[in-house]
Amino acid sequence: MRLTTAKPDELVTVGTIHTTAARQATDHVPIVFTYVGDPLRSGLVASYASSQNNLTGISVYSGPLSGKRLELLQEIAPDTKRILALVAAKESIAESSFQVLDETAKKLGLQVLRRDVTTREEIEQVLRDTPAGAVDAIYHVPSALMSGYVDLLIQKAKQEKLPLMVHEDSMGEQGALASYSCGG
Repeated sequence: MRLTTAKPDELVTVGTIHTTAARQATDHVPIVFTYVGDPLRSGLVASYASSQNNLTGISVYSGPLSGKRLELLQEIAPDTKRILALVAAKESIAESSFQVLDETAKKLGLQVLRRDVTTREEIEQVLRDTPAGAVDAIYHVPSALMSGYVDLLIQKAKQEKLPLMVHEDSMGEQGALASYSCGG
């Protein structure tokens, strides 16, 4: 059954992917979103002043902090030279966050090994295929996909004794080395 056939008064979505799907399903039912990385860049709203459509919500864009997170990682683990970054290939927030990360890495003289993923299985495969000693740290690139499977990154980091930088405090509580956010 299509969600819109239930004739809801409004839809509440979490994340860019779900908000995009809801937007494609209806242009008349109000959609209230949360945890959308960058609604403007994702094409969900026309501007921050007015969406000019049936969407409204809260943005938690943490992409600009990607550079600061990398600087902190280098401070915490100064021997870090090669960093593994799994990027959710279908999420604009991941791409924009990675761009900031990559620019900062170049300034700091660090090498970021980018691996694009779209499923849990691909994440598991990349982590299996990354041999011990191939990287000095893991960097969690913000996205709904990677946040949903951060436990896999934490597991790999623990197994290899690698520092893992994340963007949410709750991920630090799960076992990541450090986080830096604007309130997460």
